[in-house]
Amino acid sequence: MVLIIRPICASSSYSGGRHIIKQDSKKVLEALYIHDGELLTTEDVAKITNLKKSTVDGIFTSAIQRKNFGTRTLAEIKSNDGTYKAVKFLSLTPAGKRFAEENFVKTS
Repeated sequence: MVLIIRPICASSSYSGGRHIIKQDSKKVLEALYIHDGELLTTEDVAKITNLKKSTVDGIFTSAIQRKNFGTRTLAEIKSNDGTYKAVKFLSLTPAGKRFAEENFVKTS
């Protein structure tokens, strides 16, 4: 398997401020925070949170990526038969991690 990774969205810094977040959005943020450093697709996050894939995709776009709390990273995976499949990995930006820590994730 060969991974070719390139960022789709640039990250920015979180400078505090008020952001209202719904319960399902919180689940997605927590999953990405807890699994930081892992290569997670929308399908992976959907399994972790028990949400539909389409729900996770919508939440990531509207509640996370638009606030510069997360990025999608486009990658190609080469399968054993030599074909390539495009995938997008979801991750939190430093601003997203800080937001999660300051608002609802317990760090100890």
